[in-house]
Amino acid sequence: MALVHNIIIRGMNSIYLQAPHVPAEDVQSFIGYCKAWSELLHSHHESEEAILFPLIEKAAGVPGLMQTSVSQHQQCGDGLTEFDKYLGTATRATFAGQKLNEILDTFSGALTQHLADEIPTLVALREYGIEKVPITKLIDAEAQHQIETVNKTTGLAFFMTALDVTYEGGIHKSFPPAPAPVLWFLRNVCTLPCRSYWKFAPCTTGGRPRELYLGDRVQ
Repeated sequence: MALVHNIIIRGMNSIYLQAPHVPAEDVQSFIGYCKAWSELLHSHHESEEAILFPLIEKAAGVPGLMQTSVSQHQQCGDGLTEFDKYLGTATRATFAGQKLNEILDTFSGALTQHLADEIPTLVALREYGIEKVPITKLIDAEAQHQIETVNKTTGLAFFMTALDVTYEGGIHKSFPPAPAPVLWFLRNVCTLPCRSYWKFAPCTTGGRPRELYLGDRVQ
């Protein structure tokens, strides 16, 4: 789960750092990139609420156990809705990166706090016993649901281009949990249709960290 949260934060940072410096010819691609990040975030929260949290509460036998996380999702809702609305109406002529960042500022703090808080919340579930609440298995079930439901060429492609496979010595290079041919397909085929988006990504399609595309314009 920490890996997914890192991807969300890494992606948000890449948007925030580059937004004020997007040249007119790249605006539509950058808007698509931002929409893909939002799609991934929506998918992650929806999968947690539909799959992971109910499984945890049922296994632990404690209804409402994950309500704090649900409430934190809701705290980001208005800002994320405004973010989506702006991206849906912005054009090459009207897009303003600083405006986009002002909207991000309205919910990025709540989002990062939630992403930080949720990890110890999940770790604390071990008090129920790993046999009663097999958290790794439950998270894998949620991850599989998200892979199956998120758009492969936008949200999931964003995921793959913000996943640092070198992190912690490369021990997560086979993440998300899927057979090697599937991971190859996700990286090398699913990233093709919207290939112009991923030049803004913090990693290559192979998951290697790199300088941001507009990094030389960041003051």
